[in-house]
Amino acid sequence: MSASSQSDGTDNLLEAEPAQLTDALAVADSEVSATRQQRFAATALCVCGFLTFYLLSAGPVAGIHNVLKVRAFQKAVEVIYAPVVLLVKSNVEPFSSIMKWYVDLFR
Repeated sequence: MSASSQSDGTDNLLEAEPAQLTDALAVADSEVSATRQQRFAATALCVCGFLTFYLLSAGPVAGIHNVLKVRAFQKAVEVIYAPVVLLVKSNVEPFSSIMKWYVDLFR
């Protein structure tokens, strides 16, 4: 681009009417809103994915916990899966019965 075309673009922006600038800001604001919605959707998807992985990993880890007699591993599993154990022991249905069935598949 030449220097004259760059100055023309700047001159056009400086000479723009307030209504045109407001419209430009409104478009930019709607793009930001879409970005916020996308961030929220991505965050929600990540949280759901993490919780799904966390719950589905409880079964295989419980099976390993029974076979592996390493005290440090057993203690780590007890700490990491304490919320799941608490929910199962509290008989929160249908979560409790589903998790008991799922963990028993790996024992």
